[in-house]
This record gives sequence, C-alpha cells and structure tokens, in this order.
Amino acid sequence: MTTVGVLAVQGAFALHRPHVEAAGARYLEVAGAAALERCDALILPGGESGAMLKLLAGLPLDLAVFLRERPAWGICAGAILLARAVTGPAQASYGALDIAVARNAYGRQRDSATARVDGYEVALIRAPKITAVGPGVAVRAALGGAP
Repeated sequence: MTTVGVLAVQGAFALHRPHVEAAGARYLEVAGAAALERCDALILPGGESGAMLKLLAGLPLDLAVFLRERPAWGICAGAILLARAVTGPAQASYGALDIAVARNAYGRQRDSATARVDGYEVALIRAPKITAVGPGVAVRAALGGAP
C-alpha cells in the first residue's frame, strides 16, 4: 500500500486524511525524519509558509532530499515551499517545482473569496498566484488565465 505523508508542522494537515485514505493510500503525519522515510509521496499543506520554514529549520528532517527523489504536491503554502521563485515578499523555498509564485496575490484575509474552476468550488484565502511555469510543468486548471 502506498504511504502518503502530509507535512504536519503547521497548517491544515489533518484535513487531508480522509482524501488520502479515500484514494486507497495510507495517511501519515510527517513531523520528523523517521516518518518521512516511510513515505512514498508527500503533501505540503496550506498554512503559513514563513512559519513552516521556521519550524522546518528546527527539525531533523531533510525535506530537500525527499523532494528531489519522490513525488510531492503543494497546496497554497505548500506550493510556495515547492516553488523555484517566490515574490510578494521574496522568501526562501525548496525550488523543487519549476514555478514562480507571488505570495498573498489574491489579497489580504479580508479579501478572501471563492470561485469555480473547472466545475469545482475553490477558496482563495490569501492564496499565492502562480506567475510563471517552466517547460516541464503542465497546468491542469486556471482562473482568469492564471494557473
């Protein structure tokens, strides 16, 4: 059985459990090296990317190596952590995915909104905007021309 880890240092990690299990995979919260080593893939959840980076810096966890070797999916803050370039303001990232993102591009918390994208209701809550994609990145959905 495939084990999908969810980075569990900050953010909405627990909300992924029913979806991972519904897909037939084993869910594992990852907050240390031992858990990360048991994962076949990793979800980096939404939350606050700056806070996540600070918390990750204090853990014995080599996320950069995992991201070079195994699949990962970044949601909101997780996409920021995966991006090769981050602006709005600039911040460090793992550079594992050939995208550029602008942090908080959809406005402040009070500017949160919902939209329909390819038939799905999505929430834009201080969400990053993908501003560029590299040649090896396939855009699966877009809102207003932006991935």
